[in-house]
Amino acid sequence: MKKGLIIALPIISLIIIGIILYFSLHYSTSPARLRAVIIKPVNCTGCYNMTPVLDQAGKLNARITSIKEIYYPKDISKEELLRMNITRLPVLIISGQPLRYPQLIDFWDMLGARIDKKFLKQEVIIQPPEPVYYNLLNDSVYGYVNIIEIKPPDCKVCNNMSRFREMISHLCYISQYLVADYNTELAQGLIERYNITRLPAVILSPEAKEYKLLNMKWENIGIIEKDNYLVSTQLTPPFYSIPENRVVGLVNLTYLYDPNCIECYDYNLHRATLERFYVKIVNESLVDIHSKEGRRLIEKYNITAIPTFIASPDLKYYKELMNIWDQVGTIEPDGFFVFRNMGKMPGRIYLDLETNETRMGG
Repeated sequence: MKKGLIIALPIISLIIIGIILYFSLHYSTSPARLRAVIIKPVNCTGCYNMTPVLDQAGKLNARITSIKEIYYPKDISKEELLRMNITRLPVLIISGQPLRYPQLIDFWDMLGARIDKKFLKQEVIIQPPEPVYYNLLNDSVYGYVNIIEIKPPDCKVCNNMSRFREMISHLCYISQYLVADYNTELAQGLIERYNITRLPAVILSPEAKEYKLLNMKWENIGIIEKDNYLVSTQLTPPFYSIPENRVVGLVNLTYLYDPNCIECYDYNLHRATLERFYVKIVNESLVDIHSKEGRRLIEKYNITAIPTFIASPDLKYYKELMNIWDQVGTIEPDGFFVFRNMGKMPGRIYLDLETNETRMGG
């Protein structure tokens, strides 16, 4: 009997170890069980939506076992919320096992959540990281953005602000969008107050500053004034210039080519390149280098290779193109732009006017 017991003990030990390992592995890989309480203000159109937060948590090896909604001030008092250090609504309170996995902890940190650790209890409190939210400190909804667009006096080719409006609508909550004509008292007052020189222009109320992604994008669109209003200053041409009293950014192109150079690359490639920089081309002319006008342009601008193009001075308003222009061409004393660097045309055949021989770019 003793001999049988001695044989059985290792087997029993292995079974116990197996059971322990099974439950240990099951516990370490099973989803974290989370309970959610969402406290919402009764009236807050467009308020921050906490549902995507729960959805994302569910993708990080967590399971939401219950969701309870509480409404302020019907179900809970302001004093009670402030005692919990809650100043913004809606608020999401997660309990259960919110700290079970590192990826969950990183997610809460990304949202700026507050983590409360108590005896045998863990809570994660998530307040809206950006608008729209209800501010308990002054009992008002914060984050509604008002926008005023100032239209130019007459500019059918100017940028259509509908695309801009659509882009902004994805970055903030637009409460009101007002369009003011250039000659109205409202528009003239804003132009003077913010020294606006380009139209169309848009002005966003200070609440827009609280939207992080909008703030990042605004660096390439405009400035934030001292009164915290956001004013556009860098809209893409063409636009109406108030100081010049005209529409700027309308470009005329002159192509210089040799009809006898059959193997030379197609000068239309230049148009395609300029259009990638959103250049508004309003007029194009084609000049044979053997013509009187062709010889005049070659002499005036000391052109040594063709095909090439000459662009009118309004090309200067295209900021992105100007950032690289010194790599491809020159700005002449009369303000015109001449393309010169055939090295930027890799694999393309061009004519060297100094040797009258064809060469390959690149």
